[in-house]
Amino acid sequence: MKYWTKEWYAMCQKTGLHFGLIVHEAAKVLDEAIFQALNKEKEYEFIQMQREIYNVDPRAWLKQDGTNMVLLNKIINDEDIEEKDVMIYRMSEEEKNRIHQLIAEYDARPPFDEEGIKQAFQEQLDWKINYSAKQLPSELLAKIADIRVYALGYCTEEVLEQLMHQSEEIERVINEATEAALKELQMQHIPEEISSKLNFHDCTVIGIEASNNLVITLNTSGGFTENNRITFTKPNILLKEDGIIGKHWLYNELYRTDEGYELHVLFGGAHLAELIISCSSIVIDQYEDILIS
Repeated sequence: MKYWTKEWYAMCQKTGLHFGLIVHEAAKVLDEAIFQALNKEKEYEFIQMQREIYNVDPRAWLKQDGTNMVLLNKIINDEDIEEKDVMIYRMSEEEKNRIHQLIAEYDARPPFDEEGIKQAFQEQLDWKINYSAKQLPSELLAKIADIRVYALGYCTEEVLEQLMHQSEEIERVINEATEAALKELQMQHIPEEISSKLNFHDCTVIGIEASNNLVITLNTSGGFTENNRITFTKPNILLKEDGIIGKHWLYNELYRTDEGYELHVLFGGAHLAELIISCSSIVIDQYEDILIS
């Protein structure tokens, strides 16, 4: 990758570290009793939220059938609503059947597992502690009295201000790289047949086969396309890092060459991986026989 590199992607993960943080006096000290009190409070809020989700009865969705729907722009602009702006929503039989299935599952659901929810909360907290320790700059990490309190969402005013400043600086660098990439990629004049179909973000690689051509197949259930096969004619693999199968497609850059094209792809997963292929032509289509396990 020339622009959307691993380093660029790593920076993207650090732009919102200040989101959701609240300045709190408790963040100034390392005190076990304070942490336990805050932890208990946050755990209670998490349990209540999960209980509300658990008690959402799908029967309420059936009441949407026959309701009046108004054009959203009329509501936003506070315009007069006329008869032509109103439509009656009619639920399809397929949708009703799906909701009835959800109702059956709701009625047969096991008792609310409060202990399991508590365990899930603590697992999320442990993940946030480890994630924060890896993502925060060492000089900022040294200013946090208790990383557990930080992971619960509390920090000092100094830490919050520095995180906000860091986000602004990182966003500036990210935006500059993105603008440069878009400018260069637009100058490649890629045919519409290829550029319009090269949208595999969040699709998962399930196969890479090489013979005369190189073929990549994807599970597109997590993406926004039904095309699941890319065929490269006269391929030359310039870079192929380990573990690409099973990873999800993040970003790509496609360049014109004298012989055809050069595709750069960044894949995500437990670890990032990069693939660079040169070829004479690219065909993107839908292959019906791909089995998704």
